[in-house]
Amino acid sequence: MKKKFFLLLVAVIATVAETWAQSYTEVSSFDALKTALEAGQNVRLTSDIPCTSEISISASVIIDGNGKKLTGSSSRAFSVDWSSVLSVKNLTVTGFSLLGGGGAFVNNGTLVLEDCTVSGNHTEGSSYGGGAIENQGELYAFNTTFSGNHSGEIGGAINNYWGDLYLSECTFSNNYTTSSDANYGGAIGINGGSEIRIINCTFSGNQYNTDEGASDLGIYSNSSDYTIAGCSGITIQSSSAMTTYELGVAELDVSDLSNIKFSYTPSNDAITLTNGKEGTVAGEYWLTYYNASHAFTADANTKIYKGTLNGGSLTLTEVTDIAKGQAVILKSTSASVTLTLAASASSDFSGNDLKGGTTITSGNDAYTLSRGNAGTGAVGFYKYSGVLKGSKAHLEMPASTSRSFIGFDDSNTTGVIELKDGKMEELKFFDSWYSLDGRKLSGKPARKGIYVKNGQKFIIK
Repeated sequence: MKKKFFLLLVAVIATVAETWAQSYTEVSSFDALKTALEAGQNVRLTSDIPCTSEISISASVIIDGNGKKLTGSSSRAFSVDWSSVLSVKNLTVTGFSLLGGGGAFVNNGTLVLEDCTVSGNHTEGSSYGGGAIENQGELYAFNTTFSGNHSGEIGGAINNYWGDLYLSECTFSNNYTTSSDANYGGAIGINGGSEIRIINCTFSGNQYNTDEGASDLGIYSNSSDYTIAGCSGITIQSSSAMTTYELGVAELDVSDLSNIKFSYTPSNDAITLTNGKEGTVAGEYWLTYYNASHAFTADANTKIYKGTLNGGSLTLTEVTDIAKGQAVILKSTSASVTLTLAASASSDFSGNDLKGGTTITSGNDAYTLSRGNAGTGAVGFYKYSGVLKGSKAHLEMPASTSRSFIGFDDSNTTGVIELKDGKMEELKFFDSWYSLDGRKLSGKPARKGIYVKNGQKFIIK
């Protein structure tokens, strides 16, 4: 029997946990950015910044892009020196060009890109590769989009020039090399390297010879230690056969920049997802999943739900398996979920409003599953303005609706929020009673009904 329950939609503020607990210098101009970084300071952008020259990184520094843009013209954005680390989050890097390798970045140390967009960068001349990045050190990219970059040689977006390459949840679209050699790679060109890891990345429209044919990953000189797993739409151009895996999971830990950890598991039959990172309440673990290419079944400890938006509520309907291209919510009693590859799915996903992928419909806001209040608040879909993760589910609603939270739990009401004076403000519900639509009551209700107190649902009889 299918199980249904309803999720109330109420207006709230989305509180995002600060994942990089560092001190930052706020910058709004190129001179301030350059001065701070070259002095070894972490920075947070407060406005879009046009760059006028290359910035050399000779220490370990962090850039919190804060959703802003760095734009360039006839220069590279950054060069990372040997033994140095540049870690970048939530930044768009666009419009850089150079007569030399690496239109936006040349990396001889360690470069980390997380939740970034790297677009419209290029190298000039037929002898220079890496339209966006030339990597001669260690490059880590997680949940980052590379689009519209091009070069005249190896790697329309990335030239891995004897570096170590670690990619997960990245999207490569419409990058190209003008070279007629397909092995140069329209998106990524491998020119040697010790370790190559490309996990759960999505490819489309990447070409060689500008537009002659598909070349997402070109192998000019391969590494003997490589893993390609769970990638969607990938066309590999190589003079020798390459081994790939149908599925993969990977995690990037940058909490310590002196000890960056990239863990991964490839598979051809099942994957294990770690629970608790999106939401955990009273021993129940909530997470979401999306795969454009495969169908799955879940382990016995896990329930699978599709979701249907209906005015001010979301209805979750339990299904028995996961169809290819359908985003779902998973609830488990275990700290991990095992999904097993299936030939097809039998469940009916009509009316499913959960979406996957990284694209948001124009005019809509996106909501992703998390816990508010720095990981201690309500579990639900919070309004999200960053780069979406391709393997996770999200919801969309018109931006005009003003809702910022879709709260849920099938047995508990985990939080309510009200709109005050035009601003989103969380109700202090721990010692107060509330109606299910989020109205604060003067005290314990006398009338029969269902109410909320201390984040729990109570029935007054």
